[in-house]
Amino acid sequence: MTKFCETRGEWPIDWNAVVERGLSGLYGPCEQRFYQEKAGSWVTCACGNLCDKIPRHAKELWEVNAQPIDDQLAKLGVDFYLAVSSGDWKSARIILDRIEARSMVLLVPILKAEYLAEQARKVELPEEEIRILVTVGGEV
Repeated sequence: MTKFCETRGEWPIDWNAVVERGLSGLYGPCEQRFYQEKAGSWVTCACGNLCDKIPRHAKELWEVNAQPIDDQLAKLGVDFYLAVSSGDWKSARIILDRIEARSMVLLVPILKAEYLAEQARKVELPEEEIRILVTVGGEV
């Protein structure tokens, strides 16, 4: 899967590894500032390193606000930034796990709908029937 940050020309950050190093006390002030800056951007934060299929406010490459539309995920992203900024790596670990869990809740129906549409096209269902199938999640 393509990560959202990659669609914006940024390299993915392995936030799990970053947090583990933080828990080990391996960051000096320069590294701490670097990760604080990355955590403060919706493109490079833990939410930005999720799948690009998660709905966001930014639709076009030039749009700045790439905040997830889902309020729960957006709040977790802000909480993660605050934890990283304060060097609270224990909280960052917990929040990162919650971000990953929430993203899966959001992605399952999206990926299911894409799979259903792909399979329906293979059997050459009309587009209107595909839209209905995807809308109801295959529960016809």
